[in-house]
Amino acid sequence: MCFIAVAVAVHPSFPFVVAANRDEIFDRPATPLSFWETHPQLAAGRDLFAGGTWLGLTREGRFAALTNCRTENVSPKPGDQSRGVLVRDYLLNHLETRTAIDTRSIETLRGYGGFNLIAGTTSELNLLCNATGFSSVCSQGLMTLSNTPPEHQWPKTRQGKIEFSRILEQSPDHGTLAARLFDFLRDPRPLATGSEDSIVDSKESHQRVLFVEGVAYGTRASTVILIDRGGRVTFQERSFDSEANCFDETALEFSLEPEAYHNTPIGSVN
Repeated sequence: MCFIAVAVAVHPSFPFVVAANRDEIFDRPATPLSFWETHPQLAAGRDLFAGGTWLGLTREGRFAALTNCRTENVSPKPGDQSRGVLVRDYLLNHLETRTAIDTRSIETLRGYGGFNLIAGTTSELNLLCNATGFSSVCSQGLMTLSNTPPEHQWPKTRQGKIEFSRILEQSPDHGTLAARLFDFLRDPRPLATGSEDSIVDSKESHQRVLFVEGVAYGTRASTVILIDRGGRVTFQERSFDSEANCFDETALEFSLEPEAYHNTPIGSVN
């Protein structure tokens, strides 16, 4: 079960920070992070089964990431259309998809299984959940998502947000911040539970761990994105096998196009 943490206009040196784990069946074919040959403005991994992606960033400053979402009434199973295509099409600026997401018109996004979607620019993000109809906009603050609707909490999202905030507060420079975020994402230990966790099944450990270990299914990739106040991007991805060994690491460094990048006010970590 995936995990995404995003900070917008929080860190004094890096106004856009992402830390994310992609959990998936190990046999599902995918390519690691790269600039797509057919769309060189897009940096993302690629799902070779359905052609979409789970998380990506463009040189123009568009960002999107998605998790499957489930509720008692909505299945996380695939729909008629692949959810990863939403991320791909938004980042490639397909008019219909981008309009629906930027206007938060969830009802027009039909044919998909349950999803949580973060999409927008590095200075303002839309958060959408088709399982509950939830939507919001974030131009400053922290967001954490997993595979439950945003208005609910699992230990990994509640405690994960607290730890993410602490790392941002205590990591002033690029090297320290990136290293601590990767350590955070690599931790397989269960996070504490509490009465405020609204959906917790003691039999489902994925609700409590950030890094999922498993033979057939588990954490396949960890991603850290840091964008500084000049629009310079460091986009790193570590790939893992079914024995939880890191077998590949990719790092892309580039600058956002100046006209697309907007400095944002810096606030306190919350």
